[in-house]
Amino acid sequence: MKVAISVFLSIILLILLSGCNDIDTNSSKNQQSKTFIDSKNSVDLQTEQKITSNDSNKTNNQFGSSVSLNNQYMIVGAEYANGDSNNSGVAYIYKKDGADYSLVSRVVGSDTKEREYFGHSVDIDGNYAIVGSYYEGTVYKNSYNASLNTLSRAKYGGVGRVYLFKNSGDDNFNQIAKIEPKDSDKTPYGNFGNSLVIKNDYIVIGAEFSDANSTSKSAGAVFVFQNDGNDNITQIAKLIPDDSQENMRFGYSVDMNEDKIFVGSIKSINQNVQSGAVYVFEKDSNNQFKQTAKLIGSDALNNDFFGCSISSWKDYLVVGACGYDGLYEDSGAVYVFSYDGKKYNEVAKILVNDATGYDRLGFSIAVFDDIIVAGAPNSKVDSNYKSGVVYIFKNTGNDKFIQVAKINGTQSSGYFAKSLSIDDLVLAVGAPFEDNTAQNAGSVYIVDLNQSQIIQGVDH
Repeated sequence: MKVAISVFLSIILLILLSGCNDIDTNSSKNQQSKTFIDSKNSVDLQTEQKITSNDSNKTNNQFGSSVSLNNQYMIVGAEYANGDSNNSGVAYIYKKDGADYSLVSRVVGSDTKEREYFGHSVDIDGNYAIVGSYYEGTVYKNSYNASLNTLSRAKYGGVGRVYLFKNSGDDNFNQIAKIEPKDSDKTPYGNFGNSLVIKNDYIVIGAEFSDANSTSKSAGAVFVFQNDGNDNITQIAKLIPDDSQENMRFGYSVDMNEDKIFVGSIKSINQNVQSGAVYVFEKDSNNQFKQTAKLIGSDALNNDFFGCSISSWKDYLVVGACGYDGLYEDSGAVYVFSYDGKKYNEVAKILVNDATGYDRLGFSIAVFDDIIVAGAPNSKVDSNYKSGVVYIFKNTGNDKFIQVAKINGTQSSGYFAKSLSIDDLVLAVGAPFEDNTAQNAGSVYIVDLNQSQIIQGVDH
């Protein structure tokens, strides 16, 4: 296939896309929260380390397609790199050595093939790393021929898989499991693995076009797996929203915080508006995950793509709405929720005052303590179109967020900030379409915010 499917998951969303309240399925929206765009004290930060792939053939690798930080480790996806097959995808694991990160492991799926997009999604937690390959795998389904009145079994592809790797103790990460949904839940081209997160013993995986909910075609689903402590991985739950709708792309994004799972559904319809939503599932006393809330924008409009990114920290939940028409069409917005012990309330909606049309602010998002980091990968920097910008916001008290810094991409169409991650105030930013000795080779940049005065007063 000439046009790769992952383009539809990233670049098409970036280029062609034509505050929030806690509600249950019967509630209406509350008063809109305030918008904070104060940037008078914002400073421009410089990146401190640029990381590129060591592979000999870097052309169109898209290194930085995804990135995740945890303690001293970082994993980077390159969904078009040459693994065991051409363009099958690779993930690279780095360890912090002094001030810089050094490569310690290069991993591929045990049976990935050409254009299966291994590395489209990655996450790392402790000694475990997971990598999504959303276009891999096959399934047999019944196929009915109406003209012949015959029923046959047909083989379909693109089910999706997720690979689990474990640090053997010497920084060598080895594959220990290949994760798939149950056979009855496998969906051709369901994109299982398009989003994922690993937290402690839990692995949460999105499949945004899954037919696992038989009442709503291609509605999407989220699958929850658990490690029994002996590296036996079992599916324990399948999450479906209470108001499932066709093509709602439930599972486009996922996150987990303690006993809560958050799921983005960028095409969810709310009060006749297809704005997107975030669903909250919480583990009950019977260890079952149940939907407890649906979050939507207080000023929701069609094609906001609310939920295109999610990040949680303690009682805060941050949501990107990269299609929001803020100061300009599709300039994007970031919504902030706070949990009061019973429900999530919208406390802020963040815009930037240098926004332009189609910036896609909120396409990527991360939160750590009082710091929120949001990517706008379509932003123009000087004369460089789609160079990309990272904005850094700080809670100055009483949930008032101001812009304190930004980081500019340096190449036209580099899509700096398509992916990002933050841990202990170390920030990693992916720019998968930057040219580095080869076209679209990709880069990842490191910024240590601990060295910046902007985080003074942040207790971490």
